[in-house]
Amino acid sequence: MQRHSLAVVAAIAVFVLVVSTVVQASAAGPTTRQIYEAATTGHLDQAQEMITRVLANHPKSPKAHWIQAEVYAKANKTNLARSEVLEAERLNPALTEISAKAVRQLKTELGLIEGANGNSPRETRIPLLKMSGGLSHQSSSTIPSN
Repeated sequence: MQRHSLAVVAAIAVFVLVVSTVVQASAAGPTTRQIYEAATTGHLDQAQEMITRVLANHPKSPKAHWIQAEVYAKANKTNLARSEVLEAERLNPALTEISAKAVRQLKTELGLIEGANGNSPRETRIPLLKMSGGLSHQSSSTIPSN
């Protein structure tokens, strides 16, 4: 009988540990990888919901604003994407958390810098953005609050 009780207590302890780990992970918010996976697999509504939650918790994070810009660009919401790029730059003028290549690519696609072909920003055609991830560190960590 005592052995059975000990097994039940152990099972409950494992269950509580698993549940608390899941709760902590969801409380931390979605990860960069989760947002990009949703966006690149066509689940733009889900990606938007996740980045909205992140921005609500971290409104001064240039990384979060950059990701929002990429999600907007993927959804062909060009003006909103441009606004988010500018906000990310305002918060971190060098965009140090984003790869230089990704910055050039997105800014060119959004008409924020002159394209390599010499077109003025107003003449730049905006192709469907491929979510390259743009971030220097593609990890499953949550987005920092900088």
